[in-house]
Amino acid sequence: MRSLALLLAAFMAFGAIPFFSFGMIASAANELVSITLSVDEEFTMVAGETKDLSVIATYTDGTTPSSNFISASAVSWSSTDSNRVSIDSNGKLKAVAETKKDEPVTIKAFYQEGSKIVSAETKVTVTKAPVPVKTIMWTGDWATATDMAFLAGKTYSFKDTYVLIPEKPDDPSVTLTCTPETALAIDNENQKFKVNPITTEKLVVTLTLTANGAADSCQPITKQITVYNDVPLKSIAWDYAVGTTGKTLFKYYESVSGIKTPAEYYYELYNPETKKTTYKYHTDPTYARDVCDITVATADKRIVTFDEVTKRLIPVGNGEAKITISATTPKGVVKRHTIIAVVQDSPYTPVSSLAIGYDKSKTDSDATYDSASNTIELMYTHSIQLTATPNTGAKLDQKPIRLEMSDGRLVTIVPETKCTWKSSDESVATVDSKTGKVTVTGAGTATITVSVDDNGTVITKEVKIKGKMTWWEALAGVFMSLFSGKWNKIPVYFKALFAGI
Repeated sequence: MRSLALLLAAFMAFGAIPFFSFGMIASAANELVSITLSVDEEFTMVAGETKDLSVIATYTDGTTPSSNFISASAVSWSSTDSNRVSIDSNGKLKAVAETKKDEPVTIKAFYQEGSKIVSAETKVTVTKAPVPVKTIMWTGDWATATDMAFLAGKTYSFKDTYVLIPEKPDDPSVTLTCTPETALAIDNENQKFKVNPITTEKLVVTLTLTANGAADSCQPITKQITVYNDVPLKSIAWDYAVGTTGKTLFKYYESVSGIKTPAEYYYELYNPETKKTTYKYHTDPTYARDVCDITVATADKRIVTFDEVTKRLIPVGNGEAKITISATTPKGVVKRHTIIAVVQDSPYTPVSSLAIGYDKSKTDSDATYDSASNTIELMYTHSIQLTATPNTGAKLDQKPIRLEMSDGRLVTIVPETKCTWKSSDESVATVDSKTGKVTVTGAGTATITVSVDDNGTVITKEVKIKGKMTWWEALAGVFMSLFSGKWNKIPVYFKALFAGI
């Protein structure tokens, strides 16, 4: 038994030594050398994209990598810029935001086996996520109008007829096509089309607009238009009730609620206080306004004027004036509509008439007025202070009125009023052009005219001045005319000398 025990002990001793030695040799042969990542050393992702990374260990015994995958959770991960590329503890990589040019983000993996630590890294470049067009739609009249008309031979732009969603896709270009194909000459690069000549009175054309950078779900949009040789214009009219008198009241500071922003083809009454508009016009057919030449004329711009820039009517002064709106087709057919505008509550009343009188306190007492001949008689060297009186409400010293338009411009709708006096014959009577003071300078008759330039309209009034002389003043005038060569005045002085003037 003792021998058997010794033999067994010896066997175990000799058997254990080879087993232990072989294990040590195997362990040394399988020493960890390095790790590699399941991606290239440099690669690109799109913002928003995710990727699962894995780690492969390499040992000295040449074991195939497929048998040496390491759990990603056993690896420590890091990112040099987690705001652009992040990675979690399980090796899930996420492209958060576009990286800067030539500045990729470095992702590192660290793995420890025993006392040995190995690492691997990759560089990630993130590009912006593609932004395709998801929706394309018509806008403005192209979205709402059902009777859009276009004229043969003219060129139109479709640049602002549509919107893209999102607003700034990677590729914002569009392509316009039409049916029939020969109806339009389309320039997609400049977003214009020219309507080709047609042989019929009108032609219905179907337009198709396609977004070039569209997602698969984005559908093209279509629109039917009508091409005409000329517009079949029936009428044009102001878009409100005129009333039984044919007159419409336009208050200078009219306050109107619920005003809609006018389209560019509207000519509307402008309120200078609220900077809003009230009335517009319409045509029959409605599309005529887009292809006809629309003009507005006011009979008296001192009552209502028209601003060509904002295309708006502006009430100016108290009174009445005709407003005519005209539509002319490309072939010359004209339709008009005229109304009478009545403006009230303005600080300005135009001068429509003048009356001439004289200030007796500043006039020589010998002045006499004959209403039948509209003549004032006055002795030689004497003076008279004439006065001009305008119609009720009007002023001869009207100060300028300026209005701020809706586009920010300051427009002078009423300039300063100018009043001027003039004599037809200064050898008979002179007049101060500013004050209207008349002085008789000789025998005869002179016409004194007062003129008022009221916002471009000149109003005049006349009165005659008859210069009277004594016989010795007349005789002196004869001799003075002879010596000065003013022969045409001699008969006047002879008449004054013998008959009395």
